[in-house]
Amino acid sequence: MISVALLVLVQHLSIAAICQALASQLENQASIGLDCINEREESQMNFGTAIKAFWSNYSNFKGRARRSEYWFIQLFLVLTNIAVAAIDLALMDGDVDRFIANGGGGIVGLIWILATIVPAIAVLIRRLHDTNRSGWWALIGLVPVAGAIVLLVFTVEDSNKGDNKYGGSPKEASSSV
Repeated sequence: MISVALLVLVQHLSIAAICQALASQLENQASIGLDCINEREESQMNFGTAIKAFWSNYSNFKGRARRSEYWFIQLFLVLTNIAVAAIDLALMDGDVDRFIANGGGGIVGLIWILATIVPAIAVLIRRLHDTNRSGWWALIGLVPVAGAIVLLVFTVEDSNKGDNKYGGSPKEASSSV
């Protein structure tokens, strides 16, 4: 049972490492200034802006989400899930066996998951829209291993330039402001 908890922890930590690597890559691209330094820095979404967009677009499945928005939200969710798991473990008086028997969480984790599942799915669908894919592609995540790899590739891809059938480019909209 402890190996399952360790596997989940390693998975969360590896996702956090990927999020950090992507965030640093985005910062490096902005500082290099491949196109126009000022426009790129102004249009860059930061961690706080991404969290505000996450909660303000709670159930918005239309439109597009930038790559930085999606990965900042994934980082936010990993960090908050770790914090919630620590709270649940503390509420169980540090009983790891009971924590694992409950599926790696408790009531606080359940409430947090219920609060964040809809906006997490919404930002994934908007991210898929930004790469000009239907939100139905999110269902491929149900396929073990291969589905997660496909979604990872789709969410790491750069945005489609210009408008697509899901709306205007969030990059162009924020750089023209």
